[in-house]
Amino acid sequence: LVGLEIDVQPGTGTTTTTDSLGLGITPFNEAIAGPAISVGTFNGGTFANGVVIRGIASTGSAFAVGSNAGAMTLGLSLSHGSYSSSAIDLGNGTGHRITFRDQTHAPPGVIGPIDAKIYEDSSDFLRIVNGSAGTVIRNNADNSNVLFVKNNLDVDLSAGGDLLIAGTKVMG
Repeated sequence: LVGLEIDVQPGTGTTTTTDSLGLGITPFNEAIAGPAISVGTFNGGTFANGVVIRGIASTGSAFAVGSNAGAMTLGLSLSHGSYSSSAIDLGNGTGHRITFRDQTHAPPGVIGPIDAKIYEDSSDFLRIVNGSAGTVIRNNADNSNVLFVKNNLDVDLSAGGDLLIAGTKVMG
């Protein structure tokens, strides 16, 4: 059973460009309060998955925000869901990581260089790769540093905390 299928097959002699697309949804003249795409249910009907992505070029992204998208409150919101395992599941290995890019020095429309990353390596170690200035752990109010690891590997307990090893105070 297929509810709706869109086949995109360029004809002979057709030249595709970055403006070519399979489906375009464009609101005109008015802001639309609802979502561009909604997957719901009726009388208990369900899908095994909401969105499954296949057939993306090896240089592409499964989901991408266009360079002219403008400011948004969030890039991804999973706050209204309830998850039995996790909200985001990343597999183990070097290809499964969260990267942070330095966009402050990148020209408009250009993806900046990777500045920091978090991932689990093939030996099951969680790796946090420092940003260009280091790594900071902040308090829950996000108004002061609790721990600062500088790129020269100096560790600063800047909030005046104690350093404990196995529950025993060794510094502070």
